[in-house]
Amino acid sequence: MRLKIHQLLVFAILISPLPVQSQQTAFSMLLNGSTDINAICENNAGNFIAAGYVFSGTQSNATVMEISPGGSILQQNVFGSSASELPYSIVQAAAGYYIVTGSIYDNFNDYDWFIAKLDSALQLVWFKRLGAVSGNDYANSCFEVSPDHFVVTGTVGLSGSAKPSTVMIDSSGAVLHEGYLNTNQFASPNYRGRYIGNGEVAFANLATAMAVMDTSGALIKQTSFNFATYTRDIQPTSNGGYAICGVGGYGSPQGSSIAFAITDSMLTTTTLLKKFNQNGFDLSVVGMEVDWAGNYILAVNAMGLSSGNTAPLVVKIDGAGNLSSSRSYLPLGIQNTMINSMIETTDGGYLIAGGTGTTGFIAKIDSASSCFYSPFSLSTNTLSSLGATPHSPFSGSISTINPQVNSIASGTLSPNYLCNPNYIAEPESGFDIQIYPTLTSSVLNISISDAKGENFQIEVINHIGELVMSKLIINPTTLDVSSLKQGLYICRFTEVSNGQISIVRFVKTE
Repeated sequence: MRLKIHQLLVFAILISPLPVQSQQTAFSMLLNGSTDINAICENNAGNFIAAGYVFSGTQSNATVMEISPGGSILQQNVFGSSASELPYSIVQAAAGYYIVTGSIYDNFNDYDWFIAKLDSALQLVWFKRLGAVSGNDYANSCFEVSPDHFVVTGTVGLSGSAKPSTVMIDSSGAVLHEGYLNTNQFASPNYRGRYIGNGEVAFANLATAMAVMDTSGALIKQTSFNFATYTRDIQPTSNGGYAICGVGGYGSPQGSSIAFAITDSMLTTTTLLKKFNQNGFDLSVVGMEVDWAGNYILAVNAMGLSSGNTAPLVVKIDGAGNLSSSRSYLPLGIQNTMINSMIETTDGGYLIAGGTGTTGFIAKIDSASSCFYSPFSLSTNTLSSLGATPHSPFSGSISTINPQVNSIASGTLSPNYLCNPNYIAEPESGFDIQIYPTLTSSVLNISISDAKGENFQIEVINHIGELVMSKLIINPTTLDVSSLKQGLYICRFTEVSNGQISIVRFVKTE
C-alpha cells in the first residue's frame, strides 16, 4: 500500500477507554485575522461554537463560527453596527438557536449590554442593546435555565456604581426579572454568575467569596469571608457544598496565586483552603470545570512579571485539593497567548479559546494531551480566610437603549493549524514495529519483528503534515531526533522489498 504525504490528512489518536460518549479528538489552531475568541460552547450536534470579535482598525464586530470536533470551520458569520461589539458568552438553547451576550460601546466611557439571538445557521434573528442610561455595563455570562428562558449575569452601572446583576429574559429578549447587589469594593466589569441548578445562580468576583441569588434576582445566601483578592468561578461539589477558585495576592511583587477553597452548603465553613503559585508569575484564573472523576480543571493565565508574556495553563486539582497536573498550552513559536474561555466537552476533553494579542487561538485537549504542551511547575501552600462585609440587595432597573438593526455577513477567518493529529490518515499496519521510548529528547530505538536485516524507508512527519526527516535504515537501528522541535510526530515505515507501510507515533520532548 502506498500513501502520499499530501494524503496524510486524517487519523484518530487511540487512547485508554474513558466513560465518555465518543472517541476524543485534539487540535490546536490560530485564526488568521485580527480577532480574539471570548466564549465557546458545544452544540447539540457535537460541534463547537466560538464567539469573539474581529477588529477592522476602527471598530470591533462580533464573529461566531461553528467548528467540527476535528477542527474544521463549518460556517461563520460576522454581525455588527456602527458601534463596537464584544461577545463574552454564547449558549445554545434546547430549541437549537443561540443567545450571544456581551458589551457594545460607541466610546470607552459608556459600555452597554448587547443580547443577540442567532438561528442554527448563525444568522441574526434579533439584537438588543440594554443597560443603564449612564455608566458601563457588561453582560458576562448567559445560561438557559428552562426552555426559552435565560439568565444573563454581569455588571450594570446603577446610581453611580457597578452592581453585580442577574437578569432573566425570554426568547424574544424581553426582561422578565432582574436583581442587583450593592458592593463595598472596587467597581468591577467582571461580575459574573454561574447557574448551578435548582433556580440558583452563584456569583463570583465579589468582595466576599461568593453569593447565591435565585433567577428572579433575590439574594439567597452569601459568605461573610473571603480567601482571595477576588474569586473567579464556582462549582457545586458532590456533597452539596461549593468549590471556589480565584486570584490571591493580586499586586504582590512575587506574583499572584491561584486560590482554591471548598465550603459547606450554607457557606459558613471552609473545609479546604489552598493556594498554588510560582514566583515571578501572575496567575489569573479564568474559569473552572469538574470532570467525570470529580477533579477540578482550572483555566489559568500565567504572565511572567519580567517578560510580560502570558501562557495559557490548564491545572488539575483533585477532590482533596491536591495538585494533579499543571500544563502550559502555549503554541510553539508563539510568545504570548491568553485563555478567555474553557468548557468540558462531551467526549471527556476540554476546549480552550482566547488570543495571542493579534489573532484568535482555539485548542481541543484530549486526555492523552496529543497536542503539544509543557509542564508548568507550581508550589502548594495553605490559605487563610478573612472576614468580609456581606452584600445587600439593590433595587434598580435595566433599560433598552438605542435599539438598532445590525448587519450580518459571512466571516473570512481561516485556521492556521498548529497541531491537528486527527487529520492524519493512518493505514492498516503491514508489520509490527517497536519504537522506544515514545517520549524522547534525543534517540529512538527501532525494532521491526521478523525483518532483521531488511531495508526500510523511514519518513518523519510533524503535527501539521510536513515531512521533516527521511532516511533509509536497516532493521534494527536507532534514529537521532534531537534536532526536531518539541511536539507530536508520525513515523511512516515503508518496507523497500514489497512496499508495505506501517505508522507509529512518538513525542519529542525538550
